Amino acid sequence: MEVILSRIMQKVGLAVFGVMLIAIVCCLAFIIYTSYGSFPFVGDRILNKNFIVENSTQDCGNFTSSDGSNYNLTPLSRSNDYQTLDTTTSYTYYWNFCRNLVSPARLCGNLAAAQVSVTGTCMINGYLTGYQLKDHPKGPTAGFTLTYVNSKIYKCKNDTLNRVTNIVVDCDSSVESSFVNITESTLCVYDIHMKSKYACPLSNINDTLA
Repeated sequence: MEVILSRIMQKVGLAVFGVMLIAIVCCLAFIIYTSYGSFPFVGDRILNKNFIVENSTQDCGNFTSSDGSNYNLTPLSRSNDYQTLDTTTSYTYYWNFCRNLVSPARLCGNLAAAQVSVTGTCMINGYLTGYQLKDHPKGPTAGFTLTYVNSKIYKCKNDTLNRVTNIVVDCDSSVESSFVNITESTLCVYDIHMKSKYACPLSNINDTLA
């Protein structure tokens, strides 16, 4: 009888432990869901939200090119992200100017550029922190290039390559902002081509001071 009671108690103990374990998992899942509004996955792996938070206090809104031409990027920063669907890969690309993403892609973390698959898998294509502003490939008065880089986690090619987003904007005084195309120039380097009147130089520094 004692042996039978002992076995019953062991089974009851295991059952209670199982119930407690399930309750803990459910609580953790609830906390993650309420923190993100969803279950965020990057490269099929769940992220710790605090692990990838990036903040930037730098002034990304102004750029002076190599010849002294001034650019103001602030009007290009939008409350709804720029996005485009690449029908060849079925990835949707998201980006913004000098601010983190505000679309559903923000659930991947505080990012400035991302690509999301049809199944919701998110790739980190660049952080706002450490952004680079450079001359346009055609010259310092032709526009500018804004670059975001992910050199931290869930990169490319089994974490051996950085993911890079280059937003190349042509000077075109006839349009507010217009998307042209997106290409992957080299592995995990994404070149987004746009046109905008805000990519046309403001007055030269010397002219402004005169």
